[in-house]
Amino acid sequence: IVKNVLKILGSPPYTTVDWQEQNSSLFQWMKLEKLVIFLVISMIMVVAAFNIVSSLIMMIEVKRREIGILMSMGLDQKGVMRIFLINGTLAGLIGSSAGILLGLGLCAIQLHWHLIPLPGDIYFIDHLPVKILPVDIAAVFVVTNVICFFMSLIPAWKASKMLPAESMRYE
Repeated sequence: IVKNVLKILGSPPYTTVDWQEQNSSLFQWMKLEKLVIFLVISMIMVVAAFNIVSSLIMMIEVKRREIGILMSMGLDQKGVMRIFLINGTLAGLIGSSAGILLGLGLCAIQLHWHLIPLPGDIYFIDHLPVKILPVDIAAVFVVTNVICFFMSLIPAWKASKMLPAESMRYE
């Protein structure tokens, strides 16, 4: 529309500004805010992954004898590592799936009942708008599970390096 108006009116004495140009700083700020929110959520996911690591390390300490028995029966280091990688990754999958379902549920509630109001005299809208983007959901899901997988490598590696005789000695 801007180009058509300029053609009709003539460009030297007149200028046009569309709503995106007029509010360009607002849109740049919103893009930056989206990136910052994603980084904050990623940090929260890292903290959750540390919880998974600590629970796996505690499980290794509690199941030290059982790991030693499995290794003495012929389970190799890769098998022990695989067990704990699957355990940590599964915990991440369950947690990220539950978090995404909870988040989608809260978004649906906000879309339907507008529980978070905004002052209409300051903003052009009277409630917090919610837009569900599958790309954002997929990004959060993938990043969460990649973090959980890599964080599970630490305790899995520790468990795989245990010696069968050492792990059963003190039991």
